[in-house]
Amino acid sequence: MKLGFSHAHATSRDIWVSWDSSLTTSVVADHAQVVTLTLVHTRLREQVMLSIVHGGRTTQLTRSLWEELLRVRNSFPSLPLISTRDFNAISSSVEKSGSLLPSSGSMREFNHFVGEANPTAIPFHGRASHLDEIPEGQNRQLSRLDRALANPQWYDLVHSSEESHLNRFKFDHSPLLLEIIIDQPRIKKSFRYLNCWSSHIEFLEIVETTWTSVNHSKPLKRVAFRLKTAQKALSQWSRHSFRDIFQSLRDAEDEVTQVELAFDITNLPVLRSSLNKARAHLKLCIANELSFWKQKARLRWDVA
Repeated sequence: MKLGFSHAHATSRDIWVSWDSSLTTSVVADHAQVVTLTLVHTRLREQVMLSIVHGGRTTQLTRSLWEELLRVRNSFPSLPLISTRDFNAISSSVEKSGSLLPSSGSMREFNHFVGEANPTAIPFHGRASHLDEIPEGQNRQLSRLDRALANPQWYDLVHSSEESHLNRFKFDHSPLLLEIIIDQPRIKKSFRYLNCWSSHIEFLEIVETTWTSVNHSKPLKRVAFRLKTAQKALSQWSRHSFRDIFQSLRDAEDEVTQVELAFDITNLPVLRSSLNKARAHLKLCIANELSFWKQKARLRWDVA
């Protein structure tokens, strides 16, 4: 399943990997619980390895997973490697909340794997990433089953990495966003009209007000002054109404995360309305960002 990407690979119904043409990718290991790829990004220009994990539900199955991850690590000792997604294991009881006790055997074997592989956990922010659904009004079971682990060679290559646990929406796992930061020179921003502005109720009023407020005897200068005035007014209005589109999206995600966490812990129906409102605002922010990328790519996208 490509999901709009140019390439895809599936090892089973549990692990699907999709990527676009900016990546040169090769599958080097295909296991029931993990797919490992080598990839080169057009901007990174270095070969790295990525393991996508979906751990089994029993200690016996995850034991096979730890063996495979160690085999991959030992087979490619010099390449930067990051392993991420659902390990289906926790390292200690603090990574789980709820009345059910965690499996000491599972924690022991996971920690033994970490001790042998010696990876570094990617710093993360967000909520516990897995939720066991139970009837409303009862305490829920939250576990941090999803994570990202990287070897020392990874940190030698990139400036920094950060993992975000996003909002679950209707899923029992939180999507993971892995941000890789590479030093980039700052570029002075210029004025750019954003298509998403036209969806705002105040947009036409701003344009009309600024356009009619400028008058000049010479037609060409009148148009030039009107454009300059409208540009300044729209820039100020956008900073107030839209702010930074990407920061607004991050703030909306954080808001949903906080309300989701409060609802997951208390399971009170009164918080459902606040959660729905926060999710609606998040959808609007997502739509604004999607509009930006559609405009930047100069493409007409059909999104279901």
